[in-house]
Amino acid sequence: EIIKKIKDGYSIAIMVDQRVSEGPRISFFNKEAHTTTIPAQIALKYNCKLVPIYIERKNGINFEMVIHKPYEITKTGVHKEDLKNNSLTINQNIENIGARRLHTIMEKLLENISYNASDIGPKKFQINKKYVEDHLEELIKSQDLSKFIL
Repeated sequence: EIIKKIKDGYSIAIMVDQRVSEGPRISFFNKEAHTTTIPAQIALKYNCKLVPIYIERKNGINFEMVIHKPYEITKTGVHKEDLKNNSLTINQNIENIGARRLHTIMEKLLENISYNASDIGPKKFQINKKYVEDHLEELIKSQDLSKFIL
């Protein structure tokens, strides 16, 4: 049914996850990981665009959706390599999303130090479990932190 929709010119959505136990091993955060090639297979076979969309829960029922430019699908004529290379591009996009999530957490964790750095002067800070709990307490209580974990 999905293939029929693609052939008829409809858009479809595919959620890509790295929790797969089969497929080729492709670099993901500098480690070889089983990776689904289904999005790349569809794009290559049906000449359709793959458009990455990132959705983040902001609070409660509010979400922010970012639509990125379509991936540049490469076709060299070597099917196995094309699958691997296009799947690598998808993995790299997922890595970038993960990096942005981590940056959000680190920014929140260090905002007080950064904001007051000129008044604090030369000083070392111990960033330990207690510091993290103290400075991220509100974030931890108010949000589902699973959105920051890949």
